[in-house]
Amino acid sequence: MTRRIFLTPFLSLAVVSFVLIGCAQQVSETPIDQPVVPPATTDDKISVPSEVSVPASLVASATYEAYSSARFAELKGKQPVALFFHASWCSTCRKMDGVFNSKLSELPAGSTILKVDYDTETELKKEFGVTTQSIVVFLNAKGEVVGKHSDPSLDKVKELLKP
Repeated sequence: MTRRIFLTPFLSLAVVSFVLIGCAQQVSETPIDQPVVPPATTDDKISVPSEVSVPASLVASATYEAYSSARFAELKGKQPVALFFHASWCSTCRKMDGVFNSKLSELPAGSTILKVDYDTETELKKEFGVTTQSIVVFLNAKGEVVGKHSDPSLDKVKELLKP
């Protein structure tokens, strides 16, 4: 019995040495500056159409960005949009701004909230009948107004921004 116990560590050491030497030889045969790439087979070919149309709601996350007429024209009628009429001097607006920034990942993918300057965008206020700050006007993917709320809850925002 004593011999078996005594020989076991030596056998283990021999096996480990054999494996390490074999691995070292295999690694040393590959140049360091070249990646190891398996040979291609005919089964590796994948055909992808040149133009793939994927709905924005499946790919893009929600965005919260400053209003511009060009950006609004680009989005209107193509995806859900919310116009947040914000004033820097309004405490409710600052609170909502923080909520939109911190909870953006919870909003429906593919939707956009545009932060409109309440003090400068008078024509836009007239167009949507906005008479006070902290109003959010919601438009669906067809460009139709589906809601207008003052200080809406996050759940209401989620509901009205669904595609």
